[in-house]
Amino acid sequence: MQKILLADDDSSCRQALAGFLNENGYEVVTVADGDSACAELSENQYDLFIAEFHIQGKPCSSIVTELKERGIDIRLIIMTGDTSKSTEFGARRLSPLFFFVKPINLPDLKAVIDRALEMDSSKQGTQTT
Repeated sequence: MQKILLADDDSSCRQALAGFLNENGYEVVTVADGDSACAELSENQYDLFIAEFHIQGKPCSSIVTELKERGIDIRLIIMTGDTSKSTEFGARRLSPLFFFVKPINLPDLKAVIDRALEMDSSKQGTQTT
């Protein structure tokens, strides 16, 4: 079973996405802030990290930077409810596999996750859905 870390400070979004992912056969661990996400990624192995770009606590950009400094390579999908160009630019600078603007179409998310988990992590390229 593929293991996903889902980090979102919006509890209703986190619960809905985790339920959907569990129903579709993924093992999902959820966290509500960036500090918990960074700790979880440092202590455990995940196939995919799905993160809210504007998560509370440690920013998504800091999480990614810290993981890279530690030599931890993780497939990343970023999501956000912020539609500003500056947010999109900031998110894309982190080289996610995919970038979603909320609300997320769940069948699209599943298709993206399936493709992301099939991809070699060394061939990361950003797409928007």
